[in-house]
Amino acid sequence: DSGQSNGLMFDKSGRLLAACGANHGRRALCVIGEGGKVEELVTNVDGQHFNSPNDLVVHPRGFVFFSDPRYVGEEPIEFDQMWVFRFDFSTGKAVRATAEVTKPNGVIVSPDGNTLYVAETNNGSPQFGERAKEPKMALHAFTIGKGGSLINHRKLVEFDPAGGIDGMTMDTQGRIYAAFRNPDRFGIKVINSEGKELDFLATPDLPTNCCFGRDQDSGTLYLTIGTGLYRIKTDSTGFHTVE
Repeated sequence: DSGQSNGLMFDKSGRLLAACGANHGRRALCVIGEGGKVEELVTNVDGQHFNSPNDLVVHPRGFVFFSDPRYVGEEPIEFDQMWVFRFDFSTGKAVRATAEVTKPNGVIVSPDGNTLYVAETNNGSPQFGERAKEPKMALHAFTIGKGGSLINHRKLVEFDPAGGIDGMTMDTQGRIYAAFRNPDRFGIKVINSEGKELDFLATPDLPTNCCFGRDQDSGTLYLTIGTGLYRIKTDSTGFHTVE
């Protein structure tokens, strides 16, 4: 039982971190150990249980950013907003980083460690007792300040409400590779740091995430598409926040 794990990433110690969601999941930031044992690192902030941790990224300085939207699951929602949180191993606690993205999804950090990119994948589903709203699909950027605070928020690009982006990864040149969910154009968008589309890799079905390999495989982009795992050779070199 993975606890409804979604986003995954190894930390500096080689431990597999997992964002575990709702719908009978753990609703926690977790570590998945040997034999598949799941250990909860943090489940709440100030006694309020997370909505449904979705994606995460380990910063080179060691702390973890993770998104906390809610798409599925009937568990009570205890926050009045959807947050990106920051977890610090030294304290064992999570703190609120930003709620400026209405329904945060994919998160990734730039190669210089100075920028956090956040996908806004707001499908407009009812939340907090409100009626359904117009979907919002966009890519946002924040400067990462001292101590991991998020400042200088800017919206890089806004997508058609029919579908935005999900999981993301980066290459060493700072280009973003994003799983694009628009049903009229399934694929991987390659985007620069200013939000401009540089390239597009069409996929046969709905893509959900992507990640580069390591070492001799650092030019191979791995993709989760539909119910399958795919790979494609590129001329780029993948970037990983933790070596």
